[in-house]
Amino acid sequence: MNHQGYISLFLSLILKTISIVIISNITVRTMRAIAQQTPIARITNIEGGKVWVVKNSSKSKEANLGDNLFIGDMLRLISGTKVVVKCRDGKEYRVDNVLLWSTSICRQPEILGSDLNKLRENFKENPYVLIVTDGDEKILNRIRDVPGLEDAQFAKTRKGWNYVYIRAYPNSNEAESMRNSLKKQGIRARLVYAPKDL
Repeated sequence: MNHQGYISLFLSLILKTISIVIISNITVRTMRAIAQQTPIARITNIEGGKVWVVKNSSKSKEANLGDNLFIGDMLRLISGTKVVVKCRDGKEYRVDNVLLWSTSICRQPEILGSDLNKLRENFKENPYVLIVTDGDEKILNRIRDVPGLEDAQFAKTRKGWNYVYIRAYPNSNEAESMRNSLKKQGIRARLVYAPKDL
């Protein structure tokens, strides 16, 4: 094969690679768009105050009975308000913490709700926990974009301070590895020993 042949082969490989990347990105975006248009839950009761639904961490509107919740929505409650949400599986969950993602509401038996009491048993086997003590919605969204950290969310300790819960690990090496990875992305996470600190 002559010099021009190698160049042509190289260029065709580059074009194929670019095409695959573009098609993959379009497919992922399309799937996300479909998921965001499919309700995952519905508000069935509101007590004690007002509730807002925050769309894509920016647009906010007051919620009413019967409103649907979609992936990417966040419920924002004033203190003292309680909301009941019915998920697609037919189960109803009571929400009373100030900020909670819609996807977290429908997975309350699995992951963190308004405090860490629901994870106490998990901490026996996974006591090393990554948190961000001064995290906001932007930080939370950036963390959730990291594969394996989609369940990160706002939480509160027994001592009463708020933070972003990232994930619990069985040993400090795994947690430290993820902490360093987040640090390279500009996210300053802390490693804490859950049974003592949370």
